[in-house]
Amino acid sequence: MYPMYFMFFNLPLTDDIRDLLFQTAYLMLKTGQEKRKAKTGSCEGVVTNLGSVALYGMGGVQFEAVLDTEKGKLKATYMVRPQDLQRMEKDDFRLGVWMTLQDLFNPPADLTERIRPNPIGKVAKSHRAN
Repeated sequence: MYPMYFMFFNLPLTDDIRDLLFQTAYLMLKTGQEKRKAKTGSCEGVVTNLGSVALYGMGGVQFEAVLDTEKGKLKATYMVRPQDLQRMEKDDFRLGVWMTLQDLFNPPADLTERIRPNPIGKVAKSHRAN
């Protein structure tokens, strides 16, 4: 069984953009930044920390990303749970699976095709605070 990565988004995103936004949120929480530039091969923009939020009975930190993507301008609001970031930073998770809200309510039987590298592992090892 692979760990499941999950963030609440107000619209569908690619896994690469999810990775970027998750990594950016992690780095912002580690450094106390309220705003940070985010860039990958398919998009670039700015992420802003909007503060604490509770959604569907879960607490976390809400972020807003304004990105220029290959498909045009994108404004996404998302939530991450700091405890998930800490667990993924410290535990030996090399691979995981992105889940959507629909997946949580009706989990797919086979997640093999959705396995990808831990997005936090990529930035946690190189971050100066670790």
